[in-house]
Amino acid sequence: MKHIHPIQIRFADTDALGHINNSAYVLYIESARVGFLVATGMEVSTLVLARLEIDYRMQVHFDAHASFTDPANGLVVESQVERIGNTSITLLQRIVFKGEIAAEVRTVVVNFDYKTKAPAVVSENTRSKLGEFLVG
Repeated sequence: MKHIHPIQIRFADTDALGHINNSAYVLYIESARVGFLVATGMEVSTLVLARLEIDYRMQVHFDAHASFTDPANGLVVESQVERIGNTSITLLQRIVFKGEIAAEVRTVVVNFDYKTKAPAVVSENTRSKLGEFLVG
């Protein structure tokens, strides 16, 4: 199963040529990652981003119609779980614009205990909730 998170493209996300700037992708991914984890019932305040990989596949241009009136036909981020480790979770995300893959993303978040200042074990409850989003 995939979690779908619609993104409203802002004009401010564009560069001088009207392309969505690559730095905006990081914000889209963060928004989708947090939305996905909250939707699965996770406590996101215990997670820290440890790794972020982005493979850009196509240019995206600002499209006010798709961005404001038809987000399903605009930009969305699809999220799935690739791996649940002892203390970390690897997510696979795709930024999709009008049905085409604009970027493929892999993020690793670590469950962190701020009291001990060390990684913490991912609970069985979390594993169960995330399990339905496992790839394959």
